[in-house]
Amino acid sequence: MTKAIAYFLPQFHEIPENNEWWGKGFTEWTNLKKAKPLFEGHDIPEPLNDNYYNLLEKETVIWQTKLMEEYLVYGLCYYHYWFKGKKILEKPAENLLQWKDINQKFMFMWANHNWTRSWVGGDEMLIKQEYGNPSDWLNHINYLMQFFKDPRYIKINNKPVFQLYISKDIDNLREMSEMWNVECQKNGFAGIYLIDNIDNLDDLSKASEYCDAVNFLEHSTALNYWRKFYPWEVVIEKIRKKVNGTDKIRNTNYDIVVKNAVRVMRKASSHKKIFFGVSTSWDNTPRYGTKGYIISNSTPDKFKNFLQSAKDISEKKEQEIIFISCWNEWCEGMCLEPTKKFQYGYLNAVKDVFQNLR
Repeated sequence: MTKAIAYFLPQFHEIPENNEWWGKGFTEWTNLKKAKPLFEGHDIPEPLNDNYYNLLEKETVIWQTKLMEEYLVYGLCYYHYWFKGKKILEKPAENLLQWKDINQKFMFMWANHNWTRSWVGGDEMLIKQEYGNPSDWLNHINYLMQFFKDPRYIKINNKPVFQLYISKDIDNLREMSEMWNVECQKNGFAGIYLIDNIDNLDDLSKASEYCDAVNFLEHSTALNYWRKFYPWEVVIEKIRKKVNGTDKIRNTNYDIVVKNAVRVMRKASSHKKIFFGVSTSWDNTPRYGTKGYIISNSTPDKFKNFLQSAKDISEKKEQEIIFISCWNEWCEGMCLEPTKKFQYGYLNAVKDVFQNLR
């Protein structure tokens, strides 16, 4: 039976690195609070009841978990940041590990990209991603093992599920995955269940042979599919409003993304499992300003139809997971959490689609 797992951003609490890089007190809320509409009709999501929470507070995690249970979000996929032994934004997951009384199902996606100043248009390297040698890989899997052993950690066929954001950047993925399989087997698992990410239907055959499944990155897959038939200028409509000295904001209609994403889902075929991604919307202008990009005109009803299509196709193909972007990517306009405009609309959409799980 197909279940919904939502991506989860753990950057809603202070850390020393962000205080140094972006200023004292910086969290993901900082960019959201200072964001301004860039044109008439531009809606920036705001949390219902001004709930600018702190993820280090247990009450927040209890609240989020109750929402998951009530609205049938099966689990959360935490972004996992690991730079050859250096951890960052790790406390929410480590706290959850200790809070055994919170019945929240979870897994990790290793966000294995460099950490740069791209949000402000710079390319300064803040933390470089390096993969090291076998001793570094062993250190990594040993850290992960404490989470894998938790009964709340999501598994498939007695394998802890672990997603790779950019598998092609890992030169020694074969050796690393072999080691991780052995270590998982030593700890009573059948191995590790690796998921590769792709953003183009044409890349399906190029998915890493060392992964058990692939995940389509929702809107980028749809846009890449559409670009096969139309020039980029047609795919991306320019919102022509004078905004901060520019008259071009990149924009695509949500209806177009959904239409093409569903086409991709129906066409997709592989000897590997394929897990589809479904997004509520997209708007990263709170981070990037006029250099950002918007997928406009999403509503809970449109999202519900998108999710229902993905679920129907997934169940026909016997695929266990649909990944939803996202639980709380507020500065990218993707959030299931309640908003001032739609309140519990997106959560209700998930509940309606997955109500047979009760």
